[in-house]
Amino acid sequence: MAVRLTMPNDGILRAVFEGDMGRAEIDVFRRDYTAFLQAATPARPVHMIAEVSRLGSLSSSARKFLTEINHDRRTGLIAILNPPRPARVLAQFINKATGRNNIQFFNEDQDAVAWIREHSRRLATA
Repeated sequence: MAVRLTMPNDGILRAVFEGDMGRAEIDVFRRDYTAFLQAATPARPVHMIAEVSRLGSLSSSARKFLTEINHDRRTGLIAILNPPRPARVLAQFINKATGRNNIQFFNEDQDAVAWIREHSRRLATA
């Protein structure tokens, strides 16, 4: 399984990326993520913590989809845990390509949760 999505009680979507992501894997991710996105709005976006330490290679369709979902304002803050260098570079590219600064990197889950809580409150009052 390339991506496993769960929504714990804290309301922050968890995504675990493992292995390579080709067209088939990205189609499954697209279907599963879209279900969460449909319930979101720009005012109440989906915030995500993504564990990517075991992520393999990403096909061009996977990279394109990850950029597309970040264009969507229903996608909120994204905290990436333990990113290998290629994932870090891709996330920085996505931030630049979409004109957003909603992706940050963390080593610990609790730091990611704290960042999302703090910044989502700021966005809600802005």
